[in-house]
Amino acid sequence: MATLETLALDILKQTARLNDNKVDFSEAKQTDIPTLDQRSEDARNQLISSLRALESLVLGPKDHMQNLYYRSAETGVIQALCQLKVPHNVPQEGSISYADLAKKTNLDEDRLKHLVRNAIVCSGYLAETDKGEVAHSRTSSIWYLDPMMAGGMEVMLDHLPESSFNLGQVCVKDTTDTDEALCGFSNARGKPLYQYLEHNPAEGKKFGGYMRAQASAHGDQAIKD
Repeated sequence: MATLETLALDILKQTARLNDNKVDFSEAKQTDIPTLDQRSEDARNQLISSLRALESLVLGPKDHMQNLYYRSAETGVIQALCQLKVPHNVPQEGSISYADLAKKTNLDEDRLKHLVRNAIVCSGYLAETDKGEVAHSRTSSIWYLDPMMAGGMEVMLDHLPESSFNLGQVCVKDTTDTDEALCGFSNARGKPLYQYLEHNPAEGKKFGGYMRAQASAHGDQAIKD
């Protein structure tokens, strides 16, 4: 079993490998990581693995499991902010007061503060300035830097968590795993994914754009808008 020391040393080792290749993850206005060669990709993957293992080790089993359901609640907060068009009404540059943002989104100001501050603290989503106004963080900036990707993320936030929470019911309904049409999504929404998107063209367009953006980001030049 890995120890605190061995994990910390591996984190330093993989960080050094990335630094040797002059990989910079901090570039402003960047929604994806830099293009990596195989050595850097391997180092990044190992770094992520060691960071997760270190977090799990330091948290301990109880807090690690508690984090799982806390994160599902945190995902719900971001989904709510997207549904209420909060990130869409935060300016690309600068900031906006809670009072003005509440008016733009037709929300109670105190409730808005609660949601935004929860997202900031728990997920690094959005930010608050020294003057107490709302601005974009590096994470939420995707909503104006890459609207196609952000639109697909909104579809995922609307459906993926609930679909995953239906997996137990799917196993109860289909004990032999032979019903090809039954999955977490179809159990939650009443029809398979692509049939649902066909009947909900606005979401289908967002999902299609998201898939094209994903493919393009990974070098598929055959994908065209």
